[in-house]
Amino acid sequence: MATIKKEDLELISTILNSSEIDGAIGSIFKRTGHVSISGKDYAIDDPDAPVGTIEEQEEAEEFFDLHFVSIPNLGSKRAYQNMLDFTHTVEYPKLKSDLLHALSQARPFSKFEAVLMEVGSEFERWRKYEEEARLKHAKEWVEEKGFTVEV
Repeated sequence: MATIKKEDLELISTILNSSEIDGAIGSIFKRTGHVSISGKDYAIDDPDAPVGTIEEQEEAEEFFDLHFVSIPNLGSKRAYQNMLDFTHTVEYPKLKSDLLHALSQARPFSKFEAVLMEVGSEFERWRKYEEEARLKHAKEWVEEKGFTVEV
């Protein structure tokens, strides 16, 4: 299969970690590695799209699966795990305790960042950690699908 460009890896990371839409919202063209924010689900789920027969829909899905890889929406589980993993790298016991408490509350994402904003250097460290973790996961996912990643 093709090679994925670094900027496309960032887009793949965003799609994988998106929690706005369930299902595939992106695709990779197998031959070129081109990434697009679309997918077979849009055409099938769009109420204004021409429906066609079951056979035509199945042919379209077969064509898609032959030439494209869907990029799934994995929801917030990975993002939550990244926050938990980061918390275990924090050296300040009080901050670590506050972060763990934030993660156990309702709306853990906003509470986690609110705690970190009180400690500017740790907030910056979190942002860097989060970006690296997201890209690492996207790279692993892309490689599992048979693509290589541009260095």
